[in-house]
Amino acid sequence: MGVVTDIKLTFKSRISELIKKVGRQIDVLNRFKHILSFSTKIRICRAFIMPHFTYCSSVWNSCLKEDSDRLERLHEMAIRYVFNDFCNGCDSLCYKISYSLI
Repeated sequence: MGVVTDIKLTFKSRISELIKKVGRQIDVLNRFKHILSFSTKIRICRAFIMPHFTYCSSVWNSCLKEDSDRLERLHEMAIRYVFNDFCNGCDSLCYKISYSLI
């Protein structure tokens, strides 16, 4: 599949597709967060979820602020499900696994 853009070349439609796809993957992680071990959750997150954010941050660096915020919220949600921690800051959780946000 190629890159989908709109008339203004903002990648909004592609980012929306990506958010749906990653959202489904995070939903699966959330359903099994109490069953899977911590190391398995990290592996799943690194293999299936984080590559999308790495790709987005390098390719779509000039996307709209609202799209960037949507991606960042999704990224934070994935990290929180891995740690099952909804109280601490996401930056400190990312630091624990040597990962940086977008």
